[in-house]
Amino acid sequence: MSFRQKNKNIGADKRNWDSFCEANWTLIERIGLPITAVDTLERFYDFLSHGYLESYDDPLGFTIRELDSHQWELFKVLLERFLEAGFHASSIDAWMVGGEEPYLSLVRKYPNQFSPNTVKRAKEADDESTLKAQEAWKEEGK
Repeated sequence: MSFRQKNKNIGADKRNWDSFCEANWTLIERIGLPITAVDTLERFYDFLSHGYLESYDDPLGFTIRELDSHQWELFKVLLERFLEAGFHASSIDAWMVGGEEPYLSLVRKYPNQFSPNTVKRAKEADDESTLKAQEAWKEEGK
């Protein structure tokens, strides 16, 4: 029974990924991502994890570092759409979206796509920021 459930989930993931790619194909092309990086969800996760395809054959040898600044901005849009579509953010790192604050902003916006530890870290950063703002406000009042 659990084997059937697992197969059902794999089929749903494939359909969701195929639909996502179809809906975002123009953006994927504008970014310049090769088909080898987006052919399957597993390949895309591998690409996100390493910045290139480590676990799969990639005759192009494409790396994420090849993107120019405009392509990076488009890639960030793709990542946001990826999260919005409900895919898990396990392979997205802060450097991919422009640093810690933009990353934590995504965590706050899509908490269900991130690990509980990452969501907790975003909450702690919010708490720390609030505390600093309160201390600054007190200092201004003196």
